[in-house]
Amino acid sequence: MCNVWGARYLAMTPGRRFLASFGHGSMANAMPQAIGAKLAAPNRQVVALCGDGGLTMLMGELLTAAGLDISVKLMVFNNSTLGMVRAEMEVAGYPPFGTDVRNPDFGVLAQAVGLHGERVERAEDIRPAIERALAHEGPALIDFVTDPRTLAMPPRTEAGQVRGMALAMTKLVFSGDSAEVFETIKSNLRSIPQVL
Repeated sequence: MCNVWGARYLAMTPGRRFLASFGHGSMANAMPQAIGAKLAAPNRQVVALCGDGGLTMLMGELLTAAGLDISVKLMVFNNSTLGMVRAEMEVAGYPPFGTDVRNPDFGVLAQAVGLHGERVERAEDIRPAIERALAHEGPALIDFVTDPRTLAMPPRTEAGQVRGMALAMTKLVFSGDSAEVFETIKSNLRSIPQVL
């Protein structure tokens, strides 16, 4: 989902590069790619958009960044779910199962291993946290707590995806989980103008 959000909302300018796993949507590639990019170009600013699921798969690499003082800036989208897997299940017509995870406070975890670490839970704290991370001379991690039900909208929404999502939501209602459907709708109302 970080790839989709990054591709949709980051303004690319001359000299800026965007490295991601677009072909396969691999998990756990953001942090190691960032470490490699920083080692290859030590004078450039390197920022990784990490999903919480991907980060936890290779959490030991935080020790690499800290131990070698690799000045990467890790922005963790912490929605406590494997968001893309969840979305893929829903657009295929399946209610999500086994995608929710219980995460630690990644900011505190980063501090424990020697990185600058923070946790952000309010929108007004986003910019100051990013500014502090970018100003920090060593590696930094910001744990952004995000809405687990917000969908990363693709550039084009296909009819089959809409049918699958409607089927998944219908199955949730009939299984007694209408609260999940309500939360998903509520979380995504603000995205409707982007789809139309």
